[in-house]
Amino acid sequence: MEQEEINTIEIGYLGEWKHVRNSLDIRLFRERIPNRMLTVSRALPSSICNVLAYPGTCTAASADYMTAIQKVKIEGLEFQWRWQPFDSTRLMLGQAWTEISSAFLDGVPYDRKNDLQTRRSAPSSSTSFILMQKLPGGLDFSLVGYWVGDMQWSRNSAVDFYRRFDARLGYPFNMGGQRGEIAYTAQSINGDHGEFKSSGEPSDRVVELRHWVTFRIEL
Repeated sequence: MEQEEINTIEIGYLGEWKHVRNSLDIRLFRERIPNRMLTVSRALPSSICNVLAYPGTCTAASADYMTAIQKVKIEGLEFQWRWQPFDSTRLMLGQAWTEISSAFLDGVPYDRKNDLQTRRSAPSSSTSFILMQKLPGGLDFSLVGYWVGDMQWSRNSAVDFYRRFDARLGYPFNMGGQRGEIAYTAQSINGDHGEFKSSGEPSDRVVELRHWVTFRIEL
């Protein structure tokens, strides 16, 4: 079986402006896969049943096999911006835009499901935002937000656009020279949503509101 190839070209820029506590990391990229491998099904010839030692009734059906089917091009732009407006406040914003196009190789029949799976294998847009704030009393607060476009992980797993917010409140301490922290975390405070599969089936991966407390000490 041949190996899948990937060729990548990227241009990046990293800028830091200390006098305004700003930094920007940006990347423009293009990836090409000339022989995307995929498991497909093919009909078996009736001659497969022409085996004298075959027990019982034989019916030629189909079998899965791995082969190269597509040329894929992935283009995108992503950046991460950091800003510290005050000594006690830090902000981070991340954004990625991705566009995927594909064409079937010569001799490979067009398959709409495989084509859609390729084009939707990454979200066209995804955003993340982080706020880190030092509070009175030595408390550390952080809020994280995610906005992720719809995508299809595999043949049988797809998820719609979702947004998610997590919050954390921590108290770092020093006890007898040993540093530690006790923290409370709340995940998905804006409600339930699917992140891997969300189609109303028992196998769905739905993230619900969760809470937990952690205690850490450095020995």
